[in-house]
Amino acid sequence: MKKALSLLLALLCVLSAAACGEDQPNADKEAEGNVTTVSQTEVETSYLEALNVVSYEGGEFKICVNSQYDRPNVHDGEETGEIINDMLYRRDEKVGVIFDTSVVYTVYENRDSQIADVIKLVSADEDVYDMIIAVPGAGINQLAPGGYLADLASISGIELSNEWWCQSMNETMEFNNKVLATAGPIALCYCYAPYTIFANLTMMEDYQMEDIYDVVKDGKWTIDKLGEMIKDIGSDLNNDGKMRAADDFFGMSVTAEAGKAFYVGCGMSAVDKKDDSVTLMMDTEKSISILDKLHTLCDADNVIYTDSLGKNKAGIDYRYALFIDQQTMFCASPMQWGLLNFRSMEDDYAILPFPKLDDTQTEYYSHINSFFPVASCVPVTCGRMNIVGYVMEALAFLSQTTVVPEINEVVLKEKVARDEDSKLMIDLIYRNMTTDLNGIYNFGGSNTILREYAVAYKREFLSAYEKIKEKAMSDVESMIEAHRKNY
Repeated sequence: MKKALSLLLALLCVLSAAACGEDQPNADKEAEGNVTTVSQTEVETSYLEALNVVSYEGGEFKICVNSQYDRPNVHDGEETGEIINDMLYRRDEKVGVIFDTSVVYTVYENRDSQIADVIKLVSADEDVYDMIIAVPGAGINQLAPGGYLADLASISGIELSNEWWCQSMNETMEFNNKVLATAGPIALCYCYAPYTIFANLTMMEDYQMEDIYDVVKDGKWTIDKLGEMIKDIGSDLNNDGKMRAADDFFGMSVTAEAGKAFYVGCGMSAVDKKDDSVTLMMDTEKSISILDKLHTLCDADNVIYTDSLGKNKAGIDYRYALFIDQQTMFCASPMQWGLLNFRSMEDDYAILPFPKLDDTQTEYYSHINSFFPVASCVPVTCGRMNIVGYVMEALAFLSQTTVVPEINEVVLKEKVARDEDSKLMIDLIYRNMTTDLNGIYNFGGSNTILREYAVAYKREFLSAYEKIKEKAMSDVESMIEAHRKNY
């Protein structure tokens, strides 16, 4: 079974690469010739057929999901003409036909209520849900150590090594050789969750700045380069001697979560996790040096922290209003804002990965907001462990191959030129989606201290961290001990 699936996936990868215009090695020319008459649709169909070895026999596949308007995970129950909604609906309908089931959602807008109900049901040994989609930093961090989740790695049908499952989340949530939660586009909000840098291309052209796409492609998109580009951008437009959101123009706007995104973008993790050992790494020499560098970048009059500003006179949240209203050239924000808030902008804009530490760093990394409902898991009380994995795999596969392309089109529509450069930026953002154990557990409040210092919202890091370090280390040990006890 696994060998057959692997062959199908290999073929799908070849077709995908060909569709993207990627060159194939000479050694693969013969293989290329053998697959040119096979369409991607045929391979997708074959993969789904290979999964079709189980049946729900008319029963419901029940998902307990956290979803809100601005962090969506569900469709409207029918096609509405809105492309993302319709693709999600068709995905569920297709899976329903394959496995003789109906995908049914129990939707919670309040994440605390969701987790409280799940804990209550599982504690009572109730078999209610097949799958749970929840917030890592306000849900999974209770369910996992509490012993409420099944080991995904032991569930038949799920192939966690596939590209539609987040490898960083798999590694982060593995304890005692058990993977307790994963992530990926099976949860629609996963596509909204990576932190990005939005750049106003119209302004950049007016300022005669270099081609930002070339900077990223050449591997030169670094913290220093960003600092260089915004150094002289910004103006006290009303000449009152103060830089204020209501009146002035800024080089960059940031949020607290952007602080963690900058840190992750530099290739950093707040913890060193090896097997079941977890070591806090925030106060190492390298970590402090990078945090100081980020703090310096953001501790400037032309960089504005927007979390505490509220709304402008038009009633629009300043966090994204500044970019919409052409009051900042760069906006450090989740992809969510591009999908929901920036699509009506008149100016053209680019969507970029977060900058690297320096040009010796080989990859760009995208921070997953731990407070978006992106994590997928299975309650330990699920009575269909022998078939639930096949349905999850099919949902995840179709999300990757049919829903994600449509999301990318929405992101790129009109306001970003539909050229290879803009598409490459989206690929770079989603290529290395990264999570962090401390982002999920916030040991002793240390994650909060780190991110707020990075964007210069708070003035001190090391002294603040020293005050809570003992508590943070105790929280780590308690978390590890809970996993040992319950699994």
